[in-house]
Order: sequence, then structure tokens, then C-alpha cells
Amino acid sequence: MKRTLFTIILLAFIPMTSFCQEVKNHLPGKLRLGIQFSPNYCYRSLKSTDSNGSSLISFRNNNEIPKISFRTGIAGILDLNSRLSIRSGLLFSNYGYNGRSSDLVYQDSLYVDTPIPVSFRQNEAFLYMIIPAKIDYCLLYGKLKFFISAGIETNILLTNRKKSFIGYEDGTSSISINTTRTYFHNIAFSVAGSAGIEYRIGQQLGLRVEPEYQRFITSMTNTPIKGYLYSAGLNLSLLYRL
Repeated sequence: MKRTLFTIILLAFIPMTSFCQEVKNHLPGKLRLGIQFSPNYCYRSLKSTDSNGSSLISFRNNNEIPKISFRTGIAGILDLNSRLSIRSGLLFSNYGYNGRSSDLVYQDSLYVDTPIPVSFRQNEAFLYMIIPAKIDYCLLYGKLKFFISAGIETNILLTNRKKSFIGYEDGTSSISINTTRTYFHNIAFSVAGSAGIEYRIGQQLGLRVEPEYQRFITSMTNTPIKGYLYSAGLNLSLLYRL
């Protein structure tokens, strides 16, 4: 009798176990990993700690213009519940700005055998590795979710790259590239905010589209002229739920 009862319980338990395992395998996890890319419109603001710096800031504002940059890398999202998530990752960016072309004027005629420089332009890029720490809050959720996000980002400077363009009187030109980290802080912090939508593709894939804004809250430079980068872009992410 005991053996028969044990057999009945075992036969009832086996399909229940299989069903629970199947449900567990199909339940989505809380962690999502993926890739992201965003084209960004980037520039900087300047502040002076020196009373004589205003003229230099005015000169730079007249001769420097925004540039199109990008951010890309690996993103990770941990869902705490149906509305609240924590987001981080490891990103790479090429923030910066471009320079206007300036004509070179000489007071006296130059008599040299080599071509004479007549124009100059310099573009500046800042290559950063970025570690974001953001909170996402979902306002509407379902197959199509609407969310807002805010947080702080740690920007680790890899290098500053200056690309110079020189035009010569004979129509030729030359390009030179110099890299340095001398006049810049190795780490700077920025705030970031965004709002976007996420479209669920099946049970495990999600596609995110979100306009995003970032701004440095600590100076990137260690000189009397303090520089604060900022950018606005459209962040595209493809996420896989583990």
C-alpha cells in the first residue's frame, strides 16, 4: 500500500516539476544587456577664474563651433520592479568642438622657398570612457513602454586630440594631429537625462529610442579657463533579457 501511494505521488510530482521548470524557463529575467549608439551634437561652455580670461573666452567663442560626435558601448539594465530600473554600462565617446577657418595675414611680404601658410583651422576631440549610473522610471508599460531617466556619469579621459589643418598659398594643405592629457583632469562628472520609448520584440528583445542630454558638472580642464562639455543626441539601444 505504501509503495503504491509513493508511486502515485511520484507520478503526480513529475509532470508538476516539468511544468514549473517550463514556466521558469519562459519567465523573463530582471537583467538586460545590450549595445547602444547615439549621434550627438556637442559643444562646451567656458568660465574663467582669472579676471583677464574674459577676452580669451570671447575669442574662443567667436572661433569655435559645435561638432557632431557619438557615444557607443555596452548597456546593462536591472529591473527592480515593473516601473523602476537601474542602468549602467561601459561607453566610449568622442566629445569636442570644431574651429572656424582663419586667414593668416602677414605685415611684411615673405620671401621663402617653401609654400606660405594662408589659413588655419583646428578641431578638438576628447575621447572618454564613460560609466553611467542612472535610474529609469516607466510611466507606461506593456509591449510599448514610455520611460524617463536621470543620473550621473563618470567620464574617464583617454586622450585629448587636436587636429590642425593648414592651407598654403599654392593651394596645397597639410594636416597634423597632436594628443595630450596635460591640461585636463583625468576624471570629470556629468549629469544626464532622457525620455524615450521601448518596443518589446518577443519575450527577450527590446528596442529603445530616447533623446538624451548630458552636461559636465565638473571642469574638464585644470587651467584658469574652465571647460564644461555638453551634448544632446538620440540614443538607440538593443537589449536582450537574460
